[in-house]
Amino acid sequence: MNAEQRLRLIRVIEKIKRNPEFSEKLGIRDQSKLKSRKEEEE
Repeated sequence: MNAEQRLRLIRVIEKIKRNPEFSEKLGIRDQSKLKSRKEEEE
């Protein structure tokens, strides 16, 4: 992965953090939230 691809990926991740609706359009879920919920149930 070159620097341009990494920067593009970082920008997408930052956009997802700022705007959760954007991640829904892409069909991406925040795995960290799912893991914390599972840990609470156990």
